[in-house]
Amino acid sequence: MAQPGAALPDPALVTLALRIQGMFINRGLSLADPETAEAYVTSVDALRLILDGARATGLLGDEQHATLTGMFDAAGTVPGVL
Repeated sequence: MAQPGAALPDPALVTLALRIQGMFINRGLSLADPETAEAYVTSVDALRLILDGARATGLLGDEQHATLTGMFDAAGTVPGVL
């Protein structure tokens, strides 16, 4: 998981990573596979784009956008946590 000497990730992020990995494992996939991890990160990037559009059209305020973007930013790091 972490490299020797590296700071340990937030326990909540580890829990998220394990739960998301479990979802992939249940579908016969793994975020340890570079192609699958790249597809996952691309999907998270697409969700960020949707959030940006929601803010641009007034469906989300700046605070809501910042909160949700932070959540998706953390989710985007999941393959690296594993």
